[in-house]
Amino acid sequence: MKSFLAFCVICTSFSVSAGFAQHTVKSEADTAAYCVPSIEGLTRPKGILIREELVTNHSINSSNINDPSGNGQGKIRTLRRREIKLKAPLINKENFKLAIGFKYKVEDIFFEDQATESVEFFNNLEDKNLKQLGTTLYMVKPFRGNTYFLMRVSASLNGDYNRANSPDADYLKLSIAPLLGFKRTPYLSYAVGIGYSENFGRRSVFPLLSYNQTFTKHFGVESLLPLNVKFRYSSLNRKNFIFLSSEVQGTSYNITFANSEAGYLNNTELKYKLTYEREIYDFVWASVETGLNTNLYFSLSDTPDRRRSTVIDTNRKAAFFVGFSVFVVPPRKFIK
Repeated sequence: MKSFLAFCVICTSFSVSAGFAQHTVKSEADTAAYCVPSIEGLTRPKGILIREELVTNHSINSSNINDPSGNGQGKIRTLRRREIKLKAPLINKENFKLAIGFKYKVEDIFFEDQATESVEFFNNLEDKNLKQLGTTLYMVKPFRGNTYFLMRVSASLNGDYNRANSPDADYLKLSIAPLLGFKRTPYLSYAVGIGYSENFGRRSVFPLLSYNQTFTKHFGVESLLPLNVKFRYSSLNRKNFIFLSSEVQGTSYNITFANSEAGYLNNTELKYKLTYEREIYDFVWASVETGLNTNLYFSLSDTPDRRRSTVIDTNRKAAFFVGFSVFVVPPRKFIK
């Protein structure tokens, strides 16, 4: 159980919001032992998570590239996101670990009435129930000494599908991230690798640098650059955590409009947030977060590559958001 908890923190370091962790480590002097990539000071891993996020009222302007008469402006009253995540081990050996995760997320955009009346694009989005249904495999291959190899592979069906409109292979979005890591001390670990993603409005390949360090009993940093960086504070009893972070989130949805025209809605955001996590009862935790949501791009294209085929480009203003979540972690008795 302890070795799996250590494995979980590496799984989560791939995601925009790190969460899985455990502070069980092996002696760095024991070069014959397999490396345990996790470091001291991290939170316990999240096995089940239920979350809701609300982005507050903000302005939006749209430009129709092919038909200027379709240009317009309005306000998004609320942007609501709800999600459920599950994670569980498949293989848990000292020299190889494999876990699987599942995710279901629903996103709804609610406009002010005058916006949907004046701009057809806004009216079409108002009716959408944007979904992500996906699975992720997390692999850790420790080597003897202080070296390890990580890989995360994700696949999800993204779009406005329903019973009448079943998703096909075009809705499938993939991402993969292999990294080679080095554990320098029980308090410092880093890794380098390459990321591939289809969730940023185009097929993207980019370098990755993971850097995790605990400085004191209270403070530490967790990061996966260029996607996220998180500064951590914890109380001495480790029942309260505060995080100050920034992260990039990207999603691409296949959507079909009322006139049967299809397109790709691409949304990428940069978030600055403050998160507070607290133990409710041993293995049951809750968190609240707030911050500023800034939009990097929000566009509609007629092919998966937004750079070459944007049909409608928009400008969404920055807005405040708030999020709430409840999650389950391993009971404390399993990590003592």
